[in-house]
Amino acid sequence: MMLSEHLLTYGYWPSRQLCGQNPAPIRHPDVYTGSDVVNVACTQTGLSPREQRNLVDAWCSLLPELPLKTVLFCSKVSQKLFEAAVANPKLEALSLKWSSVESIGALAEHPALTALYVGDSPSLTGLDHLSSLPKLQHLFVQGVRDAADLTFAGKLLNLVEFGLSGGSKPLRVDSLEPLQALHSLAILWLVRVRPVSGGLEPLHRLARLRSFRTSLNLQSDEVVALRNAVPALQYLQPVW
Repeated sequence: MMLSEHLLTYGYWPSRQLCGQNPAPIRHPDVYTGSDVVNVACTQTGLSPREQRNLVDAWCSLLPELPLKTVLFCSKVSQKLFEAAVANPKLEALSLKWSSVESIGALAEHPALTALYVGDSPSLTGLDHLSSLPKLQHLFVQGVRDAADLTFAGKLLNLVEFGLSGGSKPLRVDSLEPLQALHSLAILWLVRVRPVSGGLEPLHRLARLRSFRTSLNLQSDEVVALRNAVPALQYLQPVW
C-alpha cells in the first residue's frame, strides 16, 4: 500500500483536517446536504432535556440510512449515537472526539470500516472486537483505560497506522511487545505512553515503519536506537 508523504507526516485524521476534507459541524439533520461526510454536534447544545432527546433520536433514526462514508462527532457521543453510526454498512471512517461509550461490540464484523478514532472514552471496553474488522487500517485510541493491555492491538494485522495516547493522564502499558506482530505498520503514534518493561525495543522488528510521532524526546537513546534499527524510518515528529 502506497502512502503519500502528507499522510506519513501527519497521519490519517490530521491529514484529512489539513486538506479541508472535514466539513463544519452541524446540529440538526435538516442541515445535512447529502454529502458522504458529516460532522455532527448534536449534544451539549443547551437545549431543554426533551429537545435534546428528540435531536439525538432524530440523528439515531437517520445515521444508519444516510449515504455516508465518514462520520465525525465533535460533541460527546452516547452509546446510542455510536451504535446508530456503526449500523450504517457503508461507513468507512468514524471519529469520536470524546464519548460515554462503554462497549464497541456493535462494531464487530463491520464490512467497510477502514479508519477509527476513539477519543477520550475512559469507560470503553471490548477493544478485542476490533480484530473482527476485515478492512481496518487506521486506528487511534486516546484516553481509554482498557488500552493499557495491548494484546488487542497485536491482532490487528492489517493496520498501516496505529496511535495510542494516554490523553490527559499518562498511560502505563506492560509492554509494547504485542505491536511487533504488526508487520504492515507504517505510522505509529505513542503519546504519553509509558511501557513498564522493554521500552521501545519491540518496535525494532517493525521493518516497514516509516513514521513515528511521539511525546518522547527524539534525541533520547531509545528513539535513536529505534531509528538505527529500522532503516525505513524517515519521519520523526514530536507530539506535545
